[in-house]
Amino acid sequence: MRKRTFAMAFLILALSLALTTVAAADGASVAGVKLNGWELLHFTETYAAPDRLTEIAKILPQTVTVTLSDGQTAEASVAGAWTPDPDNSRWTNSVSLSDLPNGTTDPNGLLDALSVAWSVESYTGSFSVSPQEQIIGQSGSFSMRRYMRGTDVVEFWRLPSDGSAAVRQITNASDGYAEAGDGLNAQYAVSAWTADDAGEWLAVYYFSSPWYAQYGAYFAGACVASPKTYTVTFRPSGGVLQGPEIRQTALVDGSYCLESVPADPVRNNYRFDGWFTQSVGGEEVSVTAQTAFTQNMTLYAHWTRLSGTGGGSGVSDGKELRTTQVAGVSATVARPDSGYAERFGWLMPANLYRTADGGFVSVDGAENKVLVTFWDADFRRTGQKEVPAELSDFGGFFHGETYNYIVFGQNNDAESDETEVFRVVKYDHDFNRVSAVSVRNCYTHIPFDAGSCRMAEYGNRLTIHTARERYLTEDGLHHQSQLTIVVNTDTMTVENNLGAFQGNHVSHSFNQFVLYDGAEHVLVDHGDAYPRGVVLHRSDGASYREVSLMDFDGATGDNWTGASVGGFEQSDDFYLVAINTVRQSAVEYASNGAHSHTLDSDERDVALLSVSKYMDAGSVRQDYLTDCYRTGTTAGVPYLVRAGDNRYVMLWQEFVKSGYSYESKGVRYAILNGNGDQLTDATLLPDAQLSKYCEPVADGDSVVWYVDTGDNARTFYRLSLTGESENPEPTESAPRIESVEASEGVVTATLVGTVPTEAQLVAALYDSDGRFVEMDMADAVSGENSVALAVGGEMKVRAFLLDGDCRPLCPAK
Repeated sequence: MRKRTFAMAFLILALSLALTTVAAADGASVAGVKLNGWELLHFTETYAAPDRLTEIAKILPQTVTVTLSDGQTAEASVAGAWTPDPDNSRWTNSVSLSDLPNGTTDPNGLLDALSVAWSVESYTGSFSVSPQEQIIGQSGSFSMRRYMRGTDVVEFWRLPSDGSAAVRQITNASDGYAEAGDGLNAQYAVSAWTADDAGEWLAVYYFSSPWYAQYGAYFAGACVASPKTYTVTFRPSGGVLQGPEIRQTALVDGSYCLESVPADPVRNNYRFDGWFTQSVGGEEVSVTAQTAFTQNMTLYAHWTRLSGTGGGSGVSDGKELRTTQVAGVSATVARPDSGYAERFGWLMPANLYRTADGGFVSVDGAENKVLVTFWDADFRRTGQKEVPAELSDFGGFFHGETYNYIVFGQNNDAESDETEVFRVVKYDHDFNRVSAVSVRNCYTHIPFDAGSCRMAEYGNRLTIHTARERYLTEDGLHHQSQLTIVVNTDTMTVENNLGAFQGNHVSHSFNQFVLYDGAEHVLVDHGDAYPRGVVLHRSDGASYREVSLMDFDGATGDNWTGASVGGFEQSDDFYLVAINTVRQSAVEYASNGAHSHTLDSDERDVALLSVSKYMDAGSVRQDYLTDCYRTGTTAGVPYLVRAGDNRYVMLWQEFVKSGYSYESKGVRYAILNGNGDQLTDATLLPDAQLSKYCEPVADGDSVVWYVDTGDNARTFYRLSLTGESENPEPTESAPRIESVEASEGVVTATLVGTVPTEAQLVAALYDSDGRFVEMDMADAVSGENSVALAVGGEMKVRAFLLDGDCRPLCPAK
């Protein structure tokens, strides 16, 4: 059919008609019949193809029943007399009495009223088949609300390419009327369409009314009846499928069957269990050449892991873990994970990244400053720099390809659109300030509230995904939600709308993650209301697509969800999200919708949520790596680290509950591939710790992180993914005072570790009441060091190891 133009009046009417349009299929063919899909068109004031008006007139009535003078009726020819009248939305007939047989009378002025209109002002109706997707082989109906009683006929006319008119069916709906106000509802049945009916059809409703002496017709619509092709998509869910994933059906003996049947997919160390309607659960579908499909479908491969391919647990002998203790670290932001499960997200003040020369940089957000420390590959300090905080709150840090970025924030108590709430500062890789952008007019009362702040970049786009407490609303509350900021880093300007409701709105959002998949940014939020669950959004710059990875029961806005999100990565085919969660099926919520719940055992398990990059909800998987329910052992919030192609590491702290607190058992880790398959056992490192505030980073075949243990001490951990550390024994490259001994006139301190050049050993003497007496110092070296002091009697000695700037290198002893 050619394109039609619809007037506004009809568009309004069409909404009330609930008319159905099924989009045309692609240009494939079955048995020589073009597959144009099914299309229903309704006409009103303008028909955009005037040449078709004359063509359509050929199928209008070519005769009319007239009354002769002797009282008999006869068929009078009106062929060729229909004239299109687009201005009045009608076809009219120019037949007059002089053109008809002798003796013709027209007592009611019927011929003067003879016309065909395509206006739909006098009825509402629709033409449909059920199900809509299947035309051939299904019956249809034409429903109408009319305002006149009389003789009613619906005709379906096929309009062949040669212009001849061929009526398929004439249906008289004399029965089945139902009174409805001032009109009548009528249903006109249409018998099943067959493959022989393929082609273009026109539906015309004719009426005659003795009350108004009127005969006319409404052009109710047009359709294309054709065999339908269905699309069946096969998702291998981590396996390998030979041939295309998307396959078409063909009409064979009245059923739609696959033109080609795929061979079973294959996957290393897994057994193929069949095709299912969901990636987890769903119904199995037997896929053969005889399988009949009645709709478009997506099918997912199910797999069973074969024995000996990971999924168990064990305890490490420690060979893959290397620890390095460093003293004299003034920052203590990377505190150990305590095991306490918070309801809300948190900022990440401890950051680590690898430099091009093999060293590392730690970036610690502290009060009024950001402490930047440069380390070599063995975690020896090579430099340090303090970056002043530009607003009161440190939000987050991002190491970009060319520049570094820090986001600062401050409260907006006046709730003014003119207040600077966020500032995004751009630095070079030596942390020299380059430029900044002030973020205002962002409907924010408190920045970063109950959430985190993470960033990702693509080219000159930096996307910041964080949280905010919003302006006061009419209900007297400050609601919380996510806030997503897109910055052009060339011009340092904000490019997206920061108003009350963004396209990826999540409220409340308690944790935020972001990455770029090509030019599209992808976001993950942990929501407790709208929506209530773990949700993923992907943006093409104009709009967002959304898929839920896990839904939480309970009242909308209940802050307790029993879960925390810890990591977000992507592979070639999947988005991967690491969480911990209580056994959600064991939670009982108040039946009245109140914010209360009961849970007999609150241990948390670690799970990997995944969804294919097609973003179809049916591909969502929830794979659990632990089973802690009612065991007394619980998992902390897991990290997820991409460590090379198709290799991912999940790490989490494991705890044993002791009264109201938790005791650490160590760190568990497992290696996964890009499909989310667990390749190794979940192995316990008994002597390791994680920090909730420092995300581990990849370094070749290793994963590295640090933990601040207090007393100005920091421990770096390096986990080798090849099974054995470069140095299997723990290395203490940082200096420390191993022992202090005092004898008459001298203090001897034994130093171990690597003592930097220009280090000084300071010995101080105190009397029995703790009052300072004297001190002296000497150059410090590894091994024994002596400082001359007048030691004797009941005196006390304390030794300090300082660097060249008189800063402590380790705790005093």
